[in-house]
Amino acid sequence: MAPVTPPPPSPPPVHPVLLVIADDLRPSLNVAYSQKHMYTPALDAFAREALTFDRAYTNFAICSASRNSFLSGRVPDKTRTWNFIDHFRHSGLSSNGGPSGRDWVSLPQFFKEHGYTVLGHGKMYHPFKPPFNDEPLSWSKDQPYVQPSETYCPPDGHGALQCFCPGVSRDGSSDEGQFSDFNMTMQAISSLGRFSDRPFFIAVGLHFPHLPWATPAWAAEKYDAANLSIAKFQAHFCCSKRGPERK
Repeated sequence: MAPVTPPPPSPPPVHPVLLVIADDLRPSLNVAYSQKHMYTPALDAFAREALTFDRAYTNFAICSASRNSFLSGRVPDKTRTWNFIDHFRHSGLSSNGGPSGRDWVSLPQFFKEHGYTVLGHGKMYHPFKPPFNDEPLSWSKDQPYVQPSETYCPPDGHGALQCFCPGVSRDGSSDEGQFSDFNMTMQAISSLGRFSDRPFFIAVGLHFPHLPWATPAWAAEKYDAANLSIAKFQAHFCCSKRGPERK
């Protein structure tokens, strides 16, 4: 009797990926980092079931250089990006005769090359670093890249832009759809629904807590300014009626 050939092993499960990046976010979360004054209920629920890293470090404390680094998987000494001038596709160095930056496989590109539908929303790379959000290399063509929208406070009576204006968007509207992160989140939720039938890598780059703080009123109302302590490490900018001012 001929031996029975065992069936081939089942392929490993393919897990969908949602990557969310928040600009200038510190570890100021309630449950994850014991910052009890913070109102972060959704992230608190997530932290109770997720793995929280408490020894995580920035690869470079400048927006474009940092994003070029972690999205390419190379340190800034390899990307040759330390400012807002270059980007890894243009200046990335090869290692031991390997490919240079123009041929590197970015993080989203890696998933794309392994059968995922890869969709970008908002500020993933710094604007124009690389150009066009690194399309078409980093993103699938199933839908256009959702460009980041800009939210600014309206000018004050002196014509200067303010940096804190809860409940009022750039055009003076209080419609939540006019606030960049609310609008971007709704578009990402739409993408999750549209592409839930396939392996996906959906990336969402949020603007806040980067200045200026033009937020829906309900977000600011969660905090009592009289009971907030002054930050231990002061920022380089502060808010005033005349907008951001250098210290």
